[in-house]
This record gives sequence, C-alpha cells and structure tokens, in this order.
Amino acid sequence: DKAKLLKYAGENILRELLGSLDNLDRALEQGAVEGGDPAQKLEALLSGVELTKKGLHSMLERFEVKPLESTGQPFNPDEMDALTMEANDEIPVNHVVTEFAKGYTFKDRVLRHAQVVVSSGPAEKKEE
Repeated sequence: DKAKLLKYAGENILRELLGSLDNLDRALEQGAVEGGDPAQKLEALLSGVELTKKGLHSMLERFEVKPLESTGQPFNPDEMDALTMEANDEIPVNHVVTEFAKGYTFKDRVLRHAQVVVSSGPAEKKEE
C-alpha cells in the first residue's frame, strides 16, 4: 500500500493542472477563430490566458506553493540567484532591481530561487 501511495502521490496536483491545460486550449481556440475583429480575438485570447494564470496561482496556493517577494528587497542568496548587477540611482546597493523569474516556496522550503538583477549602487558620474 505504501508503494502504491508513493507511486501516485502527485495525482491530485496533476488532476488540477489538467483544468488549466483545458483553459489554455479554450483561450487558444478563441484566438484562432476564422474571421472577426483581430482586436477582439486578441482580447479574448489575453482574457483566457489571464484567467488561466489566476487559476494556476489559486491551485498553487492550495498546495502551499507561495511566491517570494524579491523586487526592492535585500539580495538573499538562500532565496535568489543573481543574474547580473546593474547600476541604479534609486535602489540601494545589494537590493533587487528587477525580477527575471519569480521564486517560490513549497511549505517551508524554497522550491525555486528567484532570478534577479541586483543593484550595484549609483552609476558613477563622468567628470567633464
């Protein structure tokens, strides 16, 4: 019984993902309809993708997966991977300027590090 339980442990999350896959299919179908106003088709496609994204976020929350906040925060190597450093007059040195990919926790552990750009401080001004 234990082996069977382990074998199918991910079944619930996979079942939840199938609903999101169905929603993406429907969104793509709306965008691919022949004829009609291209702006309306784009709007329907974007709306469907946005609803799918909200559904995925909701599903992840039910499974205790939460996003990490990184933009503007001090760089934390336990939760973030620095892709590069960039001069920035507004963000303090060693704080996150932008987020390339969001990080996530699962229960009490980091599931995926955020990929970030870190401030190297103000840009040096060239003397004339």
